[in-house]
Amino acid sequence: MEDSLSLFEDAVHYLDISGNLKIIKETAWKFKKLAMEMLVYRFDITVNVIDLMELSVSLGHLLLYHPIKANALFQQVICTAVSELNLLSPHISGNQISVRTKLTSLPRSRATEVKTYSQLSSMGPGYICCTGVIIGKSETSKYTQSTRYICPNQSCEGNAGNHFIRIHVPGAREFETIRKDFKCKFCGQILEEVVSCRHLSDKMIADIIPEYYLKSHHQLRFKQQTITLVVRDELTVTLRIGQKYTFIGIVRRDSYSDKMITAIEVNSALEISAPGTFMKLKLSCLLSLAAILSNKQIQPIHILAVGRDTEILHRLFQYAMQFTQRSVGYSSGNHLASKVVPDRYNSSNYFIEGGSLLIASEGVCYMGNITKFKKQTLERLQSALSSGKVLIDVDSKFTKGQAVSIEQTLSTTVWANAEKLYTKKPKEDLLFTGDCSVPKNLFESFSIVQITDGEEFSHNEEVDFHISYQSLKMSMEDEGSSFNIPVSFDDFEQYFKHIQKIDVRISPEAEKLLNRYYLATRKARNLSDGSVISSSTLSTLIALAQSHARLCLRNVVEEEDALEVIQLHEESLTIMFGPSILSVPSMPHIPGNLLEEYLDNQKNKSALQRFKARLQQFYGLHPGHEE
Repeated sequence: MEDSLSLFEDAVHYLDISGNLKIIKETAWKFKKLAMEMLVYRFDITVNVIDLMELSVSLGHLLLYHPIKANALFQQVICTAVSELNLLSPHISGNQISVRTKLTSLPRSRATEVKTYSQLSSMGPGYICCTGVIIGKSETSKYTQSTRYICPNQSCEGNAGNHFIRIHVPGAREFETIRKDFKCKFCGQILEEVVSCRHLSDKMIADIIPEYYLKSHHQLRFKQQTITLVVRDELTVTLRIGQKYTFIGIVRRDSYSDKMITAIEVNSALEISAPGTFMKLKLSCLLSLAAILSNKQIQPIHILAVGRDTEILHRLFQYAMQFTQRSVGYSSGNHLASKVVPDRYNSSNYFIEGGSLLIASEGVCYMGNITKFKKQTLERLQSALSSGKVLIDVDSKFTKGQAVSIEQTLSTTVWANAEKLYTKKPKEDLLFTGDCSVPKNLFESFSIVQITDGEEFSHNEEVDFHISYQSLKMSMEDEGSSFNIPVSFDDFEQYFKHIQKIDVRISPEAEKLLNRYYLATRKARNLSDGSVISSSTLSTLIALAQSHARLCLRNVVEEEDALEVIQLHEESLTIMFGPSILSVPSMPHIPGNLLEEYLDNQKNKSALQRFKARLQQFYGLHPGHEE
């Protein structure tokens, strides 16, 4: 008895010092202002578990491990406060007051944190937390939040008043709230529901994957990796496929469940490519990673690499993906954008299964060799890249009316490769050289396109030699010995952690360079062959320049950054549309005898100044409107 009294006093004290009591008074005043009688009066309280534990260990323990009992205690406190302070009409009974306890955070421990589905079976009735990515969600449906029952015996006391009110309890299912076997406490007859008093609210079923399983060195079958969530009320509005959330809740026991499988780690870095080879593709990956790891929302830098050896391209991308917080590999067995299916939980008309583009949100969606995909898949990819939107089409058979399109922003960076072909009769809608069986408009949708094969056959032979030599030398090394690689995997990890903290602003000089180049090249390319430089190109150039500055550990985009990315972008345009007066050659690899010169900082600065002079000439030939 003393323990119960002590817990009650602690609950009163906490509600007072946390500001909840003030909110309760304000909520009650709003109910009074409505000037209408309600069946249920709902109060929300927010609890900081750490603050509560500092005030009362016993009350904190009760909340963490017996949340239903803790919620009942808070309801008792609020009922007392409402009565003693005359906050509501005196004829309102305690069973008409509903209290929802909302936690602001949850201390993480082995007892509370869930990382795999299998852990759920060992969890008790207490609160747990899980951080994961939404990969699918159902249509919003309804559930009974509260209703009223009466005794059918008109002479019975239970026939009138609010003696029998059913309020949804967290973890309960619909058939536990609405039943036909409730008995009157006065006469024992079966109660009847007053359907007109039933109050409905929103409910949604969602599937998440713990973010741990979306690391790049894991392969997973998404349907076997999911944890199911039941989301209610205002939280249903905030859920977006592909976004990461930390959920706090309690375990509920249902008849359906998903199984987990073990993930697989990717190949080691040292088996990828020799120094100097695929230099521009490596730079493109670094720029794209710097954009992904930025603390600010900037335009994604999408990369397409085209070459005869797609296996090496695949390994390069796989290596780079290890430095992202999230990466998903697309295959023909998965959905690209989404798939709408009947709701397997039978809670609504349909369920949206998120595809790779949504699940990889704020990370990388690696497409692999896109020449292997069907035309429809390529069209959907092109649409998403060009518009920056992912469309989820809900067929009319699910809505029982008109078809619905749900639009979601593409916040995923797409990397892909394509196999270079040697065809004699190029098609008009393919790449202008006829080298690849990918639609031209899809090429134009990528931020950077890199052709990784040199123009001369002897140069390709040199690349093959360097890669073969590295593989041979590695096979002769002991497992524990170092391979004399200048930058290790750990070095890269520390480097990316550092640049993630750098906030970059653009200097007026660099911004002017990028604007003038964008206006001039748009005018020049449109005049020469009718191709269109999209309006998003300027945003891409700015994102590239910001990433370059971040890679150089600078917080200001300087002229040097702008010149470097203009060269890289012009090289990409030359690949797609042919050369311009800037005469930037395609140089995917740096020959071994020129690698030291290429890395010479002073010679690089001199080369950039010469390129700047050519840019000035380019601006003069293709003047554009400048603000």
